[in-house]
Amino acid sequence: FLGRDLQHRYLYSIYQRFRKLFNTRRKGKFTETEDKIILQYLNNSNTHNKFSKLTLVLNRDRRSILLRYKTLTHLRHIKE
Repeated sequence: FLGRDLQHRYLYSIYQRFRKLFNTRRKGKFTETEDKIILQYLNNSNTHNKFSKLTLVLNRDRRSILLRYKTLTHLRHIKE
């Protein structure tokens, strides 16, 4: 059993930590190309799970794409 010696840990939290440690998603700064893909896709897409689809395209975490989109839209409003 995976969490036998971890007395105060749920198996799900052990699983989530394992996924986080051995994650194969990209990390680091977003490129200009990725920024363009994010803006084009989210502005033109009518699907319910926009960010989930982008995770497959960009190989990045859904939350990081969401935060980047918020940053890009905020910067656009400041420039205008």
